[in-house]
Amino acid sequence: MSELSDEDMAGGHEREPALVLHEQRETARVLPGRYGTARIGKRIVTETITIEVDVSREEFYVEYDDAVDPTPAPGALFVDEQPTELILYREEPVVHKRVVPVERVLWGRQVKHATVAGPLERRREVLEVDADGSLELQEIDPVTDSGAP
Repeated sequence: MSELSDEDMAGGHEREPALVLHEQRETARVLPGRYGTARIGKRIVTETITIEVDVSREEFYVEYDDAVDPTPAPGALFVDEQPTELILYREEPVVHKRVVPVERVLWGRQVKHATVAGPLERRREVLEVDADGSLELQEIDPVTDSGAP
């Protein structure tokens, strides 16, 4: 056995070669990745609507009244007159269409932040001591123990 210094013998305990225990430590980072696509476009939808327009029209009517002079003028019986023509008018609805802007739609992207958690396996080493029944195992914390029994 090699010679031990006073430091190694502090507290009356001999220091043997040590084992270093290890465990996994996690570090996380994020990588940008494409997760979806949004398509923005316009399409034409045709719908049937009803509009109401007030219109007017002329109608022909005949009204009979008593003659003012009941005696006919000589030769006035069965006079062959030319027929009178009366033109009737009506209004017809005329619809003009024009395109007008009705709504402005803005779009863009925004970033939403969230915390994602999930199970992860961590491996670590633990010390196993196999001692026969006659040995007494004493654990010493080098920070708090002075080494005195």
